[in-house]
Amino acid sequence: MKRIKNNDLTHYFLRDHSELPESYLKHCQEFFQEIGEKTLISRVEFYAKELQAASYKLQAFQAASNKRQAATCANKKKNYKLKS
Repeated sequence: MKRIKNNDLTHYFLRDHSELPESYLKHCQEFFQEIGEKTLISRVEFYAKELQAASYKLQAFQAASNKRQAATCANKKKNYKLKS
């Protein structure tokens, strides 16, 4: 069997695994596991940043809605005297 080049995954996908050396299969599995962990970590970091940004937006919205608003004509009570 020909030697498989380092970091060459074509044999892993194109050939039957029973034909491949155990060390090659082990190396490929470790590589895929590492990629999966990095992907998972990057997804968690992405969603953590999204949640943090949403939290800041919510806090800003709540702070803005708690401010007292100036009285307008519609809010003022009008006292009218009736003529008798």
